Amino acid sequence: FMVIYSLTSSFYKIETVEQGVVTRFGAFSHIAYEGPHFKLPFEIDQVYKVAVTRIHELQFGFRKDSPITKSQARLESLMLTGDLNVAIVEWIVQYKISDPQKYLFKADKVTKNIRDISISVMRRVVGDKLVSDVLTTDRVAIASDAKKFTQEVLDEYDLGILITKVNLIG
Repeated sequence: FMVIYSLTSSFYKIETVEQGVVTRFGAFSHIAYEGPHFKLPFEIDQVYKVAVTRIHELQFGFRKDSPITKSQARLESLMLTGDLNVAIVEWIVQYKISDPQKYLFKADKVTKNIRDISISVMRRVVGDKLVSDVLTTDRVAIASDAKKFTQEVLDEYDLGILITKVNLIG
């Protein structure tokens, strides 16, 4: 029985969209790429498969299929502009996992971190603009600046996340 178990638990396959983070005795060992692989049995080696090509999406100021209330979503979308007006800014952040080891072992509550950073950055970017520009002409520049500054903060935290797009809604 032990021989059969060790043989069947020693092989694994990494799909095209994944990378495998392999740990040995709980410590990082290596990254496994697409294809079949061998690992030590009896949980000496553990493999964590991470979908590195999948685009994840976070919504701000609104939610599709989410348990939070409209008033909670609205609170994150209310922004004070540079001319001391209030604008409602709704946006989407798209990201992917660029470093699965950092994503798994250097960060806790990655989604919450990205959400908090994005809200903070968007408030900073919108706070430098006039309300008329926020609602009309500067939307592309705001999204571009928000993407750049959000990525800079995420890089400082070393979370293994790559922001692929920030898109203002409406």
